[in-house]
Amino acid sequence: MILKNLNKIIAVLTIILVIVLIWKALQPEEHYSKVELVNTNFIVNDSQLPFIDTTLAVGLNLAGVNFTSVVVKDLTGEIQSKFRQDNVGVELYAAIIGNRSQFILYIRDVSRRESIKIIAHEIIHLLQYKSGRLSVMPPDKIFWQGDTLTNDDLYNMTYVDRPWEREAFDGEDGLADKMEEILYGKNM
Repeated sequence: MILKNLNKIIAVLTIILVIVLIWKALQPEEHYSKVELVNTNFIVNDSQLPFIDTTLAVGLNLAGVNFTSVVVKDLTGEIQSKFRQDNVGVELYAAIIGNRSQFILYIRDVSRRESIKIIAHEIIHLLQYKSGRLSVMPPDKIFWQGDTLTNDDLYNMTYVDRPWEREAFDGEDGLADKMEEILYGKNM
């Protein structure tokens, strides 16, 4: 009797869970508010995310970035492996590479909400590249604030302990909050 009731309860809970998941999946994603964009940067969106150029434009404007070209592309497995190094256990959602005025931003398929924090993080890296504090010299050198790091150096340093990553993680929330305010037209 108790087992029969327990099975009924589990079945009902499973049905409720399935209904909630289906309902959530069918809910339309919240769109951005109407945003007036400042056109001081050149952004080409070659990704599957139709909103990402708006997200990026707002973030670049807030960060004071001008006269910069950014091409946005999908982050494929092949591209992701080029950014791997020793990032075992780190799930890469985006990566940016470039020099002082031209960049390629690779990004995975993410929601509008997720993209804001991800783009904020990558904009901080863009600022590091623009200032010359960070540069990548393929195949195996990274320059950070005058120091040269090789792949061996990177293997001995966890992803979150890399100083350019720490700086990006430390600054992403503040920029993302400002971006959300503009993109959704309210305080989140």
